Amino acid sequence: MQIGKTIRALRKEKNITQAQLAGTMITRNMLSRIETGSVQPSLATLEYLAGRLDVPVGRLLFGDAEAYPYHRARILPLAKQAFRKGDFDECLVRCRDLGTHADTDDEVSLLRAQCHLEIGKKALLDCRLSDTARELSEALRYSGKTIYDTESLRRSALRCFREMRSLSGKTYAAYLPDLEDREDRETEDPFLSFLSVRNDLSRDDPESVTEYLSAHESDEDDAYASLMRAELCVYDRDYNAAKVMLSDLLKDPSGLPPLLFYYASLALEICCHETGDYKAEIAAAKTRNDRLPDLKS
Repeated sequence: MQIGKTIRALRKEKNITQAQLAGTMITRNMLSRIETGSVQPSLATLEYLAGRLDVPVGRLLFGDAEAYPYHRARILPLAKQAFRKGDFDECLVRCRDLGTHADTDDEVSLLRAQCHLEIGKKALLDCRLSDTARELSEALRYSGKTIYDTESLRRSALRCFREMRSLSGKTYAAYLPDLEDREDRETEDPFLSFLSVRNDLSRDDPESVTEYLSAHESDEDDAYASLMRAELCVYDRDYNAAKVMLSDLLKDPSGLPPLLFYYASLALEICCHETGDYKAEIAAAKTRNDRLPDLKS
């Protein structure tokens, strides 16, 4: 594509008039002649127009595909910076700014997969299951488009999918991939570690739970560990002790992520039932269903 045609296409894409793009450095008539190809712009003019269009000069000189390395060199560091800050939505916006050529970029695909996984985990914690399904599906899709090792990422996504299936498998069956029994035990993510040991407890394997709690013995303010201690008491049928722990954990339910609130209230309901406190059992169920109507047990 000729330089003039590239400038015109970008101007149209950004919905800018010739007068707006010309600014104060060149006239609108000069810009018109550049766009028609009757005048070749100087390097200084190209730099000026590239700045006004917010694209690298290489985009004007070489066209879209050839300019991708220049565009990537400018945008990718911003995407990585957003990722390091935990602003995963902004990171994805930056990745999309790279255009369709980024679809075959291994590093960008890896970054996208990581972002979608983190957003999906947050959605699961918030009990937004439709968002969880969509984000985890995207994480798996992008993990398959890169040559980088994404096995751990894939297992993390599948761990979250497995949890989602236990919450509402029938509703989201179309989203759920084939799940493997193996867990990723090497994760340092506190949420995924919690999900793994809680899954072990449901399989009558309390040993890993004991190890998990030993590793978090001093973390009294850790909601994951606090809930796990209570659920281990429920498993051991020490309902009175569990009831005290859960009541303390649920004193301020607004401070708990919705998923932890859901599990804690379920456990409290069991404790109330087993200790004959049926009024409290009904109250726990009502509070849970009022807060999370889409996850009624």
